[in-house]
Formats: sequence, structure tokens, C-alpha cells
Amino acid sequence: ARGGVQPVVHVTANGDTRADVPVGQPVALTVIAETPDAGGTITKVEWDFDGSGAFAGSEPVDGTQRRLVATATHTYETPGTYFVTARVSAHRDGDVTTPFRQLSNVASARIVVA
Repeated sequence: ARGGVQPVVHVTANGDTRADVPVGQPVALTVIAETPDAGGTITKVEWDFDGSGAFAGSEPVDGTQRRLVATATHTYETPGTYFVTARVSAHRDGDVTTPFRQLSNVASARIVVA
């Protein structure tokens, strides 16, 4: 119905779009991603755990899936509000090695650490 080509991405922290946790408690992160019919297959899943724009974590993908669920765990040692973001890329031919024609989309969840 969208007619787009970017992956559709949803992120949760402890099962919701917002998690309130104490300092030092691990947070369970989940990304659900799916490509539309014209979007090819998923070629990359990257995590930015603190909202800094630095995607330091990644999930292994082989470029064959149109839909995937990936999980990660992260622990926050400093109180504050964090926006964990997953960036998912797709390629029409499923090429995980090329930097060209990768279409990306992002989604975030809020984590409040007290």
C-alpha cells in the first residue's frame, strides 16, 4: 500500500517503545524489519545505543531475508534519557558488500535510566 522501497523498521526496549530502568540493569532491545515488495532484501542492521549517531553495534545478516527480528542487550551505567536506534538497510539484489544503492530507514525507542 505504501509503494515505497525503504525497509519498515520497529524498535522496542523491554517490549515497548519506552523503558524505565535503574542504572546497571540490562535492557532487552528488539528490532523488527521488513522490506516492501520493491525493496529487495535486508543487508545490514546497526545499533546506536545512546542516540549519539554512532552506530557501534551490528547484527550479522546474509542478504536473503525480506523480514527479520534481531535482538541485542545493552546496559546503561549513567542516569539519563537515551534513544536507542536501529538502522536497517536493504538492497534490491541483496548485496551485503556494496556501499551503493543501499536504502536505509531507522526507528528508535526511549530508555529512561534512573
